[in-house]
Amino acid sequence: MTEFNPSVLRWFAEQLTPDNMTVYYSSQRNKSIVDRKEQWYGAEYSVQPLPQNWMDSIAKYTAVDLTGQQTTAVDTYQTPWPDVSSNGGGDVSIGGVKQGSQQPVGQRQQQQPPAQLDPLPGQIRLPEPNWALPDDLSLRHDTDVSISSADKPGPVSASLSAAVYDGAPAPPKSLRESAGLCAWVKTDTSYGLPKVHLYLHLVTPVTYNTPESSVATRLLLRVLEDLLLPLTYPAELAGSCYDISTEQGGLTLKVVGFPGVAQKLKLMVLQGLLGITAQQVQERFATMSGRLVQNLTNWAKNNPQQHAEYAAHHLMQQHHHHNAQLLQAAAAAAPEQLLALQEQLATGRDLHVDMLAYGNISRQEADDLVVQLQQQMKPQGLPAGVWPPAGRVLCLSPVSHTDVAGSAADSQHGGLHKDSQLAAEAMAGPGFVDADRAAAAGSYLDYSAASNYSSNVLVTYLPDNPNPCNSNSAIYYTVQLGPDSVQTSVLLHLFVQMSSKAAFHELRTRQRLGYSVSLSSTSLHRQLGLMIRVQSPSTTPDVLVPAVRAWLAGCRDELREAAEQQLDNAKKALRDKYLDPPKSLQEAARRTWSPISTRSLVFDRRKQKASVAAVLDQQQLMGFYDAYVDPRGPLHRALCVHVWGGRQQAPAEEGQGTKGDSNIQKPQTATARHLITVTERETDLFKHCQPLMPSANFVPPPAG
Repeated sequence: MTEFNPSVLRWFAEQLTPDNMTVYYSSQRNKSIVDRKEQWYGAEYSVQPLPQNWMDSIAKYTAVDLTGQQTTAVDTYQTPWPDVSSNGGGDVSIGGVKQGSQQPVGQRQQQQPPAQLDPLPGQIRLPEPNWALPDDLSLRHDTDVSISSADKPGPVSASLSAAVYDGAPAPPKSLRESAGLCAWVKTDTSYGLPKVHLYLHLVTPVTYNTPESSVATRLLLRVLEDLLLPLTYPAELAGSCYDISTEQGGLTLKVVGFPGVAQKLKLMVLQGLLGITAQQVQERFATMSGRLVQNLTNWAKNNPQQHAEYAAHHLMQQHHHHNAQLLQAAAAAAPEQLLALQEQLATGRDLHVDMLAYGNISRQEADDLVVQLQQQMKPQGLPAGVWPPAGRVLCLSPVSHTDVAGSAADSQHGGLHKDSQLAAEAMAGPGFVDADRAAAAGSYLDYSAASNYSSNVLVTYLPDNPNPCNSNSAIYYTVQLGPDSVQTSVLLHLFVQMSSKAAFHELRTRQRLGYSVSLSSTSLHRQLGLMIRVQSPSTTPDVLVPAVRAWLAGCRDELREAAEQQLDNAKKALRDKYLDPPKSLQEAARRTWSPISTRSLVFDRRKQKASVAAVLDQQQLMGFYDAYVDPRGPLHRALCVHVWGGRQQAPAEEGQGTKGDSNIQKPQTATARHLITVTERETDLFKHCQPLMPSANFVPPPAG
């Protein structure tokens, strides 16, 4: 069947009867009754008609299913279940206790439970009727928000060429824009899939402001997932699921499912988040905290290149809790911390919610979700001046932490030390601005103005090796490019497109510096970067770094001598990538959610990038390389993390070799104008003395 045919589907459904059923039953109890052996593998088996008592049990089961008792049969799960009313309200029972009233479920329903189905012989049990089976698979049509035919990238419009999809589909429709809650909806049935994707970003500082709150958030979500598992597992079997995670900016909830089911699942998760009782936390706390401690402990077993990347991200972020801090907080965590966090979330203070409903959903259904969400979470919004909620990124500068006296003792609000501030002002000239001081968010460097100043700097970070049992060494070399913008992003992608294979060939194939070599673009809180990562079993970081910098310096000749056809091919590959339409409803929803989650609210960014890529020329690419990528460039700001394999230590002085690299000649390359070395013990001091990158462009919501 290649087309929708209701009669054929109805006929197929009618064949799903007990008389047409084949049961495969594998058990050690069947050992005495098997009478056959499979030819190739010798597996013993038997073929018999279904016993009559099995057929009777199945008939009783299907009779219950058809009598409309499906919603009450779920009580046999002894798990959460939403009692959703027509106005969007409802309760969730978790572990047999109704949240809010603290009354047993049986007292609340005031009705006799349904008769239990007889278990089948041999401890076989048929599942209870699945609450998440959809009963409405119709496709929504909302002319106010549905996409036009030119925007349809799915199977319905498969005949449309890629040129029709110009990277700028119709943006979602704004449903609400208020302090505390902003919501968008987009009806998209172009894929013929009757599913809806719901995204919720619960933006709040209380989930990450301290290591203790970060640990409490993780534990609270683990308890929630454990409580909801008996109901969410049947939902997954029926094609609906959810995922809730924590990040620096708060919580993100994603729900995917059929109409009606997804809404109930979203309601269930949020009510469970706000309604977990002290008893339920106490019953699961030891197990969940033990698992979290084990996971944080196992982090040390990661390979060196993973540790190098983690160390780079930790050093570059002004506010980032190290795994060691989280492990210490997890070991000392208490159930009261989870309940205090839950109570804070339930008040709606310091909370803003962004919501997107995408797919098979009408505007009216989305409006109902917004009303329900407002009633549930009661978000009051965030004060002005605290956006963006995610961490800020340091701007690597020639200001050395060793030149700063007094360190953190002189910092009252997380801003720069006075000496460091003066040095940064001298570096940036009039570009150093102080707009965040009123919000006590610290000072930062105006990147665009600082671009006129030569700030070539190389910061070497020497963290302790968390896994000395691994003898491999690794480096993570990243070049800062500043806040995300269309122009910089396209130039970065073009350089990676033209140079990634050359980097692998030179460093991996020809020089054989390591078995894992990669060059790619990076983005940390929308701050762009160029990354080179190398892991080696024998070559140490003091040899790897000069080789990487020498290759970067030698790229200029390759880029300058690149044939025009090579540049055109790279540009075409980028444009094809930007203008490639989403292949699924999930990808289309994710693309629409991305500018909402980052608060850029630029929904035609792919079209903008394709337009920029089409007109780039070699002169612009060379200008980008000369300023940022070339280690001798005036704006080359680089951080290189060294992870020394085994129990080796970094040499005390530059040029002092280590065991394993005596026969390798170190490449000669240009020395950075400013060289700064940071050890793990100096991490906080270094962060304190560095200015901050300005945030990428964003649209803050109305202040609370």
